[in-house]
Amino acid sequence: MGAAWFGGFLLNPLVLVAFLICIAGLSAVHFGNARASPVIRSRRIVPAYLVALVVCALVSAAVAYVSPEEALLRWKVSPENYWAVQMNEFVLTFTFTAYVSFLGIAIVGLPIIMTLGRRGFATIPIVLLAAVIVSLTVTILLTVGDDPPFRHFFALAKEAVFGHLAVALGFCVGAGLPWRQKSA
Repeated sequence: MGAAWFGGFLLNPLVLVAFLICIAGLSAVHFGNARASPVIRSRRIVPAYLVALVVCALVSAAVAYVSPEEALLRWKVSPENYWAVQMNEFVLTFTFTAYVSFLGIAIVGLPIIMTLGRRGFATIPIVLLAAVIVSLTVTILLTVGDDPPFRHFFALAKEAVFGHLAVALGFCVGAGLPWRQKSA
């Protein structure tokens, strides 16, 4: 019940517009410095976020999917309600994933990419390596308080790293980052 309310809140047009303005502001900070040419051109930032959004949809569909048999046996979802429940689960997962991904990109990912770019290291493989490090760090922070500590580390790390790598790859491809460093 709480997840449905939260998902509805996040889909409110006013909340969505405020969120997008916040993301635009956080992202625009990296394009104000006229003395340094950023590794991602300002005209590539919207396509980068759009490709990341498509990847969020694909990852959400994979994570939210439950077979009709498992839905019936484990969750007691009748065959008549299966697709409605499946779509509801996808929309909630996608909404949450998109919000968290966009915040993560704007607050953590884009600063990392721009910093790597200033040093000449902003290639897709290096950004993906940084994404794995960020995912594992977050997973450690989320599981250190388990009883016993790190009890759910591997299960959470598997999902976090896979999802993060997919979204980071989508963002990098949409932003037009190179696969290799340019020769000097």
